[in-house]
Amino acid sequence: VGITLPSVITISVIAFFLNQVAENRLLEKFFMGMRAAVFATIVVTFIGLFKKNISNRSHLIVVLLSFVALTVFSISPPQFLLAGLVFASLQYVLLKRGTKHGIH
Repeated sequence: VGITLPSVITISVIAFFLNQVAENRLLEKFFMGMRAAVFATIVVTFIGLFKKNISNRSHLIVVLLSFVALTVFSISPPQFLLAGLVFASLQYVLLKRGTKHGIH
């Protein structure tokens, strides 16, 4: 909440005033520049997270399958998060059960 709330408030205020000055060319060019900055920020963040969290082939496969699920099959993010929760929970239970029986 502490991370997203300031952004939501800022965007809401901008959207409120943007409707009043929608024809302003200067603001239009400003927002075009902001698109590039936002895109660059997303790319840099993605690369940093990718390098930090993708340590083996199975992680890479999960990331690629996630991307395909979200983009190609149009699975909504909440459904995707719920499926990830179920998958991670099952994986945890199965790994925990396997270690009890000497399987690693």
